[in-house]
Amino acid sequence: MRVPSFAHQASDFARQEEGLSDRDLRFRLQQMGPAAAAFGRFLAARVDLLPWHLCMALEQIPDYAEPQNPEMVHVLITRETGASPERAFLRFDPAPIESRLFWQSHAAQLAEFPVVVRVARTDSVVRMIDAESQRSIREELAARGVKESEFHGALAAFRREREAAATLEADLAAFAILARAGVAPEIHGYLSGRYVLVHGQYEAIPTGVPPSPEQAQSLALAWLTQALEGGVFPVEPVRGKLGIARDGRVVFAAGPFATLPEKRQGRFKEYLLAMAAQDPSRAYPHFVAAVESGEQSPNAELKRRFMQMAPFRDGFHARGDLPQFAEEVLTHWKIARECARPDESAITFFRGLFHLVRTTSSMAPGRDSLLEAIYELRVRSVFGQALSVFKPAEMAALMEQYATAFLRAPENLDRLLTGMASGESQGRESGRARLTSHARRGNGRVLLAALCAAVLLLQKLAASARSSAIEGVLAILLVAIGAAVLRMGSRGDE
Repeated sequence: MRVPSFAHQASDFARQEEGLSDRDLRFRLQQMGPAAAAFGRFLAARVDLLPWHLCMALEQIPDYAEPQNPEMVHVLITRETGASPERAFLRFDPAPIESRLFWQSHAAQLAEFPVVVRVARTDSVVRMIDAESQRSIREELAARGVKESEFHGALAAFRREREAAATLEADLAAFAILARAGVAPEIHGYLSGRYVLVHGQYEAIPTGVPPSPEQAQSLALAWLTQALEGGVFPVEPVRGKLGIARDGRVVFAAGPFATLPEKRQGRFKEYLLAMAAQDPSRAYPHFVAAVESGEQSPNAELKRRFMQMAPFRDGFHARGDLPQFAEEVLTHWKIARECARPDESAITFFRGLFHLVRTTSSMAPGRDSLLEAIYELRVRSVFGQALSVFKPAEMAALMEQYATAFLRAPENLDRLLTGMASGESQGRESGRARLTSHARRGNGRVLLAALCAAVLLLQKLAASARSSAIEGVLAILLVAIGAAVLRMGSRGDE
């Protein structure tokens, strides 16, 4: 039996002491009240700012508060809906089914189907962290290497986010956008307002169930689509704020929500695509443009560390808690914070990415759902480029034009093979007509051969460079080859 060295034992003891200290801070934040607990949960995603082990401890802070006064709930629902809960709903359960830090939910019944009535917590939203608690938290974080300016910056960002989410109006507006993509629960707007939100029931994603790689990849793709191409995305895509619709779709059931500027969406998308293709040289300029605000002078240190990044050295040792690709991306965030000034929208994006990775890793252990979703997003983008070239009306006309060729393809092939075997095909053509026919078919074959050669060349380029632009051209040429084959088949019937 191998006996561990004294240095190894000392390291284990230090980690145990570190863990105890992290848990102490977590419990103190919980005891300071809902606002301080929510701030701890906010900091849990800041792996660019805090040690990994502390983020894992703060992540365990429960999103829970004691239910608020039933009379206050009655007043809010009456004021928002214009009727008491007993009259607004066929059935209303006064006991909440969940009571979170900033809102609570009640089960209810409309005429035909069950709904959930979400009520904002007016007893805790208005209260912020007091000065004494702020000082205590600042000192605890300073002992872990967090600068005072970084603490105040994080606290200010938390305040802005919570002030925007003090009511349910932001969630209601976000759901209206997410509903267009089919990733939001059904909202009953005529019963919803500033402090009350009524939505359809959905199946929560439970814990302790067998891994579900399909759901994990579906969640990652839905989040990436909303963050990089949509109008709004959830900042905390965690299990308690996600659901599964009746048809199996993932739905984002709670905020906070955020939006990336359109230019940053494109930059982040190109950065992730390039990193997925293992091309940091192409990824770096997109990354810099995505994380920094305004015109920045060239940052040699940021570029050097980005290009030479190694998670075990530059980032946080996740002890196998994160897939390799996700750890590389989050390490880039940490490097950017140390070498530059990341924009607040970029920080919000990375916070959401962190929660996404943690959630999908728990749903599908051992799988890199983020990387798989990026590959799928890239394939979908390539097809989107091809479809943008051929307008739907033109494609419909083209398919209609060659529909007969499709239907007669087996018959034509059989006739061609029979003629080649018996020599009849040459007997049917003579003189100038045969020469014209051969010339026309020869030109078509030359065109088809050229297109095939171009596809093979571009395929090799795409495999080596993994360029979305090359893949777009490749998809267009494949469509062109299909059209050429159909055209040649139709002319052969003339």
